Amino acid sequence: MPRLARYLKGFLAVSLGGVGIAAAQPDSEASRRVSLTMSPLNLQYPVVELMAEVRLLAKRGRAVSAAFIAGYGEYSEPIETNNGVKAGTRQPRAGQLGGQLLYYPLDDFRGLQVGGEVMLVKYLGFDLESTRHLTTVGDGVGVGPFVGYKYLDKTGFTFSGQLGMAYMVQPSHAPATGARFSSSKPSRWFPLVNVNVGWSF
Repeated sequence: MPRLARYLKGFLAVSLGGVGIAAAQPDSEASRRVSLTMSPLNLQYPVVELMAEVRLLAKRGRAVSAAFIAGYGEYSEPIETNNGVKAGTRQPRAGQLGGQLLYYPLDDFRGLQVGGEVMLVKYLGFDLESTRHLTTVGDGVGVGPFVGYKYLDKTGFTFSGQLGMAYMVQPSHAPATGARFSSSKPSRWFPLVNVNVGWSF
């Protein structure tokens, strides 16, 4: 938790500094080329997820951009034995790396979004009672399309929301050295929900 608090303080410091920079720039479509945002929804786990979006092309009120996503944190989930019996909880430390390709059909770097996301999730699990007992290591790749909307005001404040469906390819929890439990889940579709808040420059 102290590490997550430092991440949040750093992000807020950069964001507040960006207010002055953004306010000094003219409010034109050409002045906004980069958006730095974070996901408040993931803080409930807690996982800090940051996104940097860069406008690649802009023509006739339309734009194409690419985004890089990175996250780190931990969350609790139940442990099951090989026989499917619940045997406590674990607290995986999750790492996320991913990206998005976005198209703005109605406005330049704001408004309606249509795109796709690829996300790699890797985690290392420990018993909730003691981090000395390694339980699982796992990974999965989520791929899916989405539709969203991005709000950007004169100061550069940015809010975006995205809804879609993603397919998690071979999510698995493989037993690691010293592991006492393991589990596996089939590949599946799940809702893709993204909410981000930050600043554009």
